[in-house]
Amino acid sequence: MKKKLLIYILVPLLLLVFTGAAFTGCSTLTDSADSVGGAFVNKLVARDYSGAFDYVYVLTADVGTRDEFVARFTNIYDALEVSDVKLVSRSVEPVSDNEYELKYTLALTSRLLGVLTYDYSADIVAGPQGYTVLYTPSLILPMLEEGDRVRSTTQEGARGEIFSADGAVLAKNDYADSVYIDLEKGPDIEEVKAFLTANFSVDAETIQKKYDNAVEKGYPLEVLLSYPKGTITDEQKEAVAGINGLGFDDSRFSPVRYYPLKDDAAHIIGYLGSPSDEQLAANEDLTEYSTVGKSGLEMQYEEVLRGSDGRIIYIEDEKGSLKQVLFEDEKTDGQNIELSIDSKTQERAYTLMASNLVDGQSGAVIVMDYSTGAVEAMVSYPSFDNNLFNFPLDEATWNYYNGDEDHPLINRAIQSAYMPGSSFKPFSSLPAIEGGLLDADSVPPITKKPPHSEGNEESGSHSWTPDIEGWHSGAIYSKTVAESPYNYEMAMKSSDNIFFAYYALQAGVDPFESYMEKIGIGEAPQFELPVTASSMLSQSEDEVDWLDWLARTGYGTGELVI
Repeated sequence: MKKKLLIYILVPLLLLVFTGAAFTGCSTLTDSADSVGGAFVNKLVARDYSGAFDYVYVLTADVGTRDEFVARFTNIYDALEVSDVKLVSRSVEPVSDNEYELKYTLALTSRLLGVLTYDYSADIVAGPQGYTVLYTPSLILPMLEEGDRVRSTTQEGARGEIFSADGAVLAKNDYADSVYIDLEKGPDIEEVKAFLTANFSVDAETIQKKYDNAVEKGYPLEVLLSYPKGTITDEQKEAVAGINGLGFDDSRFSPVRYYPLKDDAAHIIGYLGSPSDEQLAANEDLTEYSTVGKSGLEMQYEEVLRGSDGRIIYIEDEKGSLKQVLFEDEKTDGQNIELSIDSKTQERAYTLMASNLVDGQSGAVIVMDYSTGAVEAMVSYPSFDNNLFNFPLDEATWNYYNGDEDHPLINRAIQSAYMPGSSFKPFSSLPAIEGGLLDADSVPPITKKPPHSEGNEESGSHSWTPDIEGWHSGAIYSKTVAESPYNYEMAMKSSDNIFFAYYALQAGVDPFESYMEKIGIGEAPQFELPVTASSMLSQSEDEVDWLDWLARTGYGTGELVI
């Protein structure tokens, strides 16, 4: 009897060894095949995959543990965004002694695909511990076979590029200069760290962390360093190639936005960066890892330039080949933009500005087609290399860009307001002309004191003091005055401050101020980039000496900035 009992014990053990299977041990011999099948399906409907595992007999390499079983179901259904599972039908039919076929139909509600109705079938067999459902991947999705994987991949929509009127690319999708490590070549990480710290001034600990991450996740390659395109020298590339496992790449591994004109057009084009909290809250498609326009046209045309990402969910066989597409949301590339800027004119304007200013000086250049208003070049100096913003800025560069002295990030062509000076005189004379107080033959009835004359001894300019009630500001000066005849044409030719101050005073504060508002003073001009509004006053109206303001605005100074 002992010998016979030993044989009976060895049979189920040998069965386990030869099949490589695992019994979960929930059902018993007293449970019928129908009750086991029903309990298993009920657990699936309730999405209790841990509970469903109690009723299965595992025969595949795909799943070996409860955690793997749960993860397999959960990951696939989460990828398809399955929110509900309903039972449509279920039956258990005998196939042979102690073997049954479980058939059931489930309706899966997917946010991506709607309601998916699938027919499933599984074998129920009797074992030492009772009836169990034989697991196969087809219990998750009927089309899954052993070795298959369900993949979910984001398809990135390309950002639109920016071009000049003459066809030059001003903002393009490119790749950074990168130094990478090929782990399949068995590099010596200590040698790699020593080389990179000596030749690229990088932190050895940072390199070690990237290497450890690649090893842990099984990556064959890992980018260790990235720099703006064209900044790694030929000598550095040769040195990199001499270290086992290190390589240089500028066309595959580190996507980046590249600005070929660099400083020459940085203020116009702008740069990219991480989205702000406000941008993340306003756009659900953005994540903290997204890049968005942070200045210039990159920011102003963010919605036009930025593409929308797509997604594809598909079944991949054990060889890595596409087997079946389950869902595809196609990506949309952003739109390209063509500017009125002429790249050669833009580069020439910047070169002339940079070569004619000394340290501490700043300025702006704007070249326009006066007949259309099209901007052909717009330069602000000092400028910055917008390619640097693709990478973390070192402290010295950040402090320079954000310092209190040069302000290289400010676009002086549109963000700064300046006193217009004599260029404003054609406009300041219009209120008097429209009021019938000034015409081509008008001559102001005033007496000017020449330089160094009695009462004007200290001035190198002509002077005139208005003889009107309420004037408290002293004399008005002009280095040059109109020769005879003292009329509008001659005053304009000589840029006579006194002449234009006189007729501004004749027009009066209210008509003059009304005309300034009429021509847009106080409003920002419409433009593709934000322009600082002009202003007639820099202080409260209650504090203004209106007669002084009127006279000095007449020749383009005082508080007027545009």
